Amino acid sequence: MRLRHHVRRHLGLLGATVLAVVGGASGSVPQNQEPSPDKVQAAYQSRGTSPGPVKQITVAAVGDSITEGNSPDFNNGRLDALSWPSHLPANQRLVGGWARGGATTGTMLANVTPVYSDVAVIIAGTNDLGHMNFAQSASNIEGIVATVGATRTIISAIPPFDRAPEWAVSYNRQMETFASAHGWEFVDAMAGVRAANDRYIPSLTFDGIHPNVKGVERISAVLARSITGQRMPSITHAGFWVNPSRACYAPAARFSIPELLCLAISDGAARW
Repeated sequence: MRLRHHVRRHLGLLGATVLAVVGGASGSVPQNQEPSPDKVQAAYQSRGTSPGPVKQITVAAVGDSITEGNSPDFNNGRLDALSWPSHLPANQRLVGGWARGGATTGTMLANVTPVYSDVAVIIAGTNDLGHMNFAQSASNIEGIVATVGATRTIISAIPPFDRAPEWAVSYNRQMETFASAHGWEFVDAMAGVRAANDRYIPSLTFDGIHPNVKGVERISAVLARSITGQRMPSITHAGFWVNPSRACYAPAARFSIPELLCLAISDGAARW
């Protein structure tokens, strides 16, 4: 009798703890996502107080067509929907950088200038494939990072290259190692547009090289989370469940409650 009493007591405590944790994370937005500036302001106003202006994270972006898109004048802040920075949330602001469709890392290095910014995001290397070796690309990116001079640096994987997918895969693996060795952050912003065969998901590209608007939105969602400092998966860290449409990521072996909820309300989760 005494043993059964103790078992029931501990099971009851465990159940209460799980309910408390789930209840605390049951909002429509996972706890590990930052609320929008509008929601922050609204929450304070409901209490009759004001937090003051919400600080924006300043961003410098350097890249090729994934960054420029079809922007009328990217370098002066006139962007279009095929440019990933055009989808940044309200608490992040593009303040400079350089991008041009077809640009190699060498061209970027020759044109980039210093940008006073919190974070530099660099997506570079697709146009180097087949034209220069990785060591040259890496040296150019090293120069780009030094020239921009941002407080933090995020290096993104390059997108799929459907004509020779193994080229992009090899480049990304080497770039992840190179970025890590320099203390930069590496993020696979292309996870949401890449299929299991390392080519583009067909519905997210025009031509197997460039993403369409829906693809760009997925790329930007991942980068926006990285800019805020949230943990994101990388190329070599397998075992993540991914829902790119909601930028929802969770380690398969150790889900947190918010990540489980994020997965539960997301559609089309896939493993990569």
